[in-house]
Amino acid sequence: MKTLLLNEVAPKNALAASHPKRKDKLIVLFHRFPELMEAYCAVQDFHILRKQPTPVYKRAALVDWISKYSRSSIPEVSLLAKRIHHWRIEIYNT
Repeated sequence: MKTLLLNEVAPKNALAASHPKRKDKLIVLFHRFPELMEAYCAVQDFHILRKQPTPVYKRAALVDWISKYSRSSIPEVSLLAKRIHHWRIEIYNT
């Protein structure tokens, strides 16, 4: 579970998916549960948008993220994107 939530943009330990031992296991897991791969990609895309250099870029990246994942086939990911959309003004202000 920890591997799935780690930030692959800047992996720093052996739990990262880019670590050879974990990578093979994730490939098998994603093959068996494709929806898990979509959720993993949503988490990684969110980490990427957090790394944007300026608030303007972060805001644009968040709009793209919301647009992409509000149509997700995974109900939890779709609901999260819709809730972030609902609270986007407050999120922008932080």
